[in-house]
Amino acid sequence: SIYWVYRIKSSEIDTLTREIRLPEHFSLCPIRCLEAEEPEYWITINAYRVSGLANGLRAEWSVFIRDAENTPRYLIIDARSSTFSVDPVDIITRASTVIHEQRDGKVHTQIGEGDHAFRSTISLSSSQSPATVSRDWVSANDFIYWGNGICDRTFYDTGLANTKQNRMEKENYETSDRSFWSQFLEPEPAHVLVLQNSIEFVISPWENVDRV
Repeated sequence: SIYWVYRIKSSEIDTLTREIRLPEHFSLCPIRCLEAEEPEYWITINAYRVSGLANGLRAEWSVFIRDAENTPRYLIIDARSSTFSVDPVDIITRASTVIHEQRDGKVHTQIGEGDHAFRSTISLSSSQSPATVSRDWVSANDFIYWGNGICDRTFYDTGLANTKQNRMEKENYETSDRSFWSQFLEPEPAHVLVLQNSIEFVISPWENVDRV
């Protein structure tokens, strides 16, 4: 699993809020990514392989929001899957191009096609630095919201709270982001985080569907 963490341009925060049509009781919020940082507004791109309720390769663009109780949460604004899947917004997540593979000491990722694709190549054989993400960053994943206000309740093992992950140095990766979301972001990721271990979790999908 890899996270590309991008700063949202300060001039685009209000525009992005309107674009994703946040429910009125939500708002974008700054949050610390790494423990030693100050809170900032982020969009993350996450690519990973999953098995269970959904299977195959998945990629998601996500932001951080404050919920009705003023608690930082995770909100998925765009989800892609290499196989047919489900989500609370589209019901059926149609299969699309999600490539995320390791070969010759590098991780090659492509999300989407043509002029609108996100692409990344990361060299795993180069120097890396251990990274500790903030507690807020971890706990935000307890409730994963979608654009229509539905949330999935997730219960993780220690693989998330104590995950082994490395922050890649800039000389060790290349990215090209021509996705729709790139217009709201600084051109280069602030962090590229590579998780070294798998994460076990139990998910209760559409947890609040009877309360929305």
